[in-house]
Amino acid sequence: MAQPGQIPFFDQLMKHKAVKHDLFAFYLSYSPKKEPSEITFGFYDPNRFVKNSLTWHKVVHPVFFAIDL
Repeated sequence: MAQPGQIPFFDQLMKHKAVKHDLFAFYLSYSPKKEPSEITFGFYDPNRFVKNSLTWHKVVHPVFFAIDL
């Protein structure tokens, strides 16, 4: 989301081709004091998930990047 007339942050990244792929990913640490959580733009780190457990979700409301869970 952005103020009216402004392009949202991630849309700006895509528009200027500043990301390799039009995706972002979250890694939420179980132990943030030992290992921080992270967000990546344009890629995901395959070392951050259990093999064969990655699930892709279609964005159902693009203004909010909302997904059906």
